[in-house]
Amino acid sequence: PRSSVLPARSPLPEAEGEVSWSEYRRVDANQGRLRYVEVSRKEPFLLSSFVLDNDGTGWTLEHRVALSKLWADGGHLWLPLPAGKTPQIELLDPLNANVVYLTVDKKHVIVVDMNMKKVIGSYRYGKDFSVPCVLPPWLGSSRIPSAGKATGKDKTLSDVLVRSDIQ
Repeated sequence: PRSSVLPARSPLPEAEGEVSWSEYRRVDANQGRLRYVEVSRKEPFLLSSFVLDNDGTGWTLEHRVALSKLWADGGHLWLPLPAGKTPQIELLDPLNANVVYLTVDKKHVIVVDMNMKKVIGSYRYGKDFSVPCVLPPWLGSSRIPSAGKATGKDKTLSDVLVRSDIQ
């Protein structure tokens, strides 16, 4: 898109050891629109969000935030950034087009509201990937079939998710 911070027509890496552009670029449907989000790999780590025009002929820049300025006040667990590490896009919030989840060194998740231009949350995270999804409200109280196992009997989805998170 115009105003992109990444090189135009950047080829996908073919050689082993090259950067995976999918860590710095993301396309997703969100709030009824197709969105493209990218983060630059150099200071000040520009996080940019684009929306596909209604006629589908181009992209319009919606937000641009310099991440280094957002966390310049210090006191964040992920700072200082480890040598050679940069923020990467983990996922786009499925319900709020302004919110982007980033990871640093696959150990910390940083939640940025691009409209408010601030970090609205952060936590330690040790997984290699996550999947954005919206679960129906009734699912939280639904019983999960135990398939004859005593451990799953009469458990709701909420019970199972909390327990597996604690272990």
